Amino acid sequence: METLVARIMFTVGIFLIILALIPLPLLQPNSVEFWVDIAGLAMATFVVVAVARSVRRSRPPSAPPTGEGSPPDASRGGEDT
Repeated sequence: METLVARIMFTVGIFLIILALIPLPLLQPNSVEFWVDIAGLAMATFVVVAVARSVRRSRPPSAPPTGEGSPPDASRGGEDT
């Protein structure tokens, strides 16, 4: 997924989650408006999770860490003496 498209979709999803959470405490739990708000919240959450998973899968794998604890380089021809 293109990074710009993913960033826009993520931002819109977060915006929709915030907009769905604002009226939630003011709605009656058995009303139609409450359940429509819950459905919108679920859909926006699904979009955010799907975009986040897509971005994480499209990233290249990170290189192994290098440092003192790394194994010796096999291309150098053996152990150092």
